[in-house]
Amino acid sequence: MAEAIYGRNPVREALRGRRGVRRVLATERAASGADWLRGAPLTLTGATMGAVLGLKAFAVAIIGGLTSGMGIILGGIILGVAETTTGFYLSTGYKDVPGLVLLLIVLAVKPAGLFGKTAIKKV
Repeated sequence: MAEAIYGRNPVREALRGRRGVRRVLATERAASGADWLRGAPLTLTGATMGAVLGLKAFAVAIIGGLTSGMGIILGGIILGVAETTTGFYLSTGYKDVPGLVLLLIVLAVKPAGLFGKTAIKKV
């Protein structure tokens, strides 16, 4: 942040009273790197961490309809209620199933999504 404000000119930094800017930035970077090294093994990071969230986001967008912003929000609410209900009444292991089932049903019944608009092209 300080480099963006004061630039990388040491003479200008010295004239403005910022003699230790580079040292502070190096210390901040080292501390953040140490925090990452300390926290990464605890949080179990991995390359496929966002795969389930990406699949759910795709299902929500298709269920709600890609052309409707409000439809996507309502699709997220529908999917969330369906997953919570499934986790409550059935096992929590089946919590991801309603998203895929709803996705398949919506694609079979209304391919544009629940609130999407169908585009008709005249050829």
